[in-house]
Amino acid sequence: MKKIELFTTSKVQQTKLALTSLERDIDQKLAEERSKSSDSALGSTLDDPNEILSSEKVREVTEDFNAVLKGIADDFLNLEKFVNINFTGFHKILKKHDKHLPHNPCRTFYTKRLQNQSWIRGDYSHVFVMMSKMYAKLRRDKKVKVQDSAKQVCSKGKPCVNFVSDSLSLIL
Repeated sequence: MKKIELFTTSKVQQTKLALTSLERDIDQKLAEERSKSSDSALGSTLDDPNEILSSEKVREVTEDFNAVLKGIADDFLNLEKFVNINFTGFHKILKKHDKHLPHNPCRTFYTKRLQNQSWIRGDYSHVFVMMSKMYAKLRRDKKVKVQDSAKQVCSKGKPCVNFVSDSLSLIL
């Protein structure tokens, strides 16, 4: 159990660092885009071929960021699957032990101990919130009020469709 805890803790830290780095890169690119668009708005027209080229570059960069973010999300989903498989494995081993050695049951004791492990009871909603914020930035959502919790509310007060709800439907 200790090895699993160390592995999951390190993977979650790696995911957080990757998300923080990616968020910094996204913010930097968006700031560059805003400065270029304000500069080009002063002296160019919509028929300018350089503007079309920059639009293509922006689309390519956004697709690249989306691909990197999807990779991080896939790794995190694999970590969640890893945790679920290990929990199920421990539970089945304990159940089989109690079945074959009824005079020495241990499932209740170890199940309680297992459920107290940080890798099982861990709340990783902050990772989902970080991913959701970055997807919103890449989509250039303007109506979303970003909150620190896993719930985001659109300007009309209704829940927005975002990565958190999509990911939870995949996990469940």
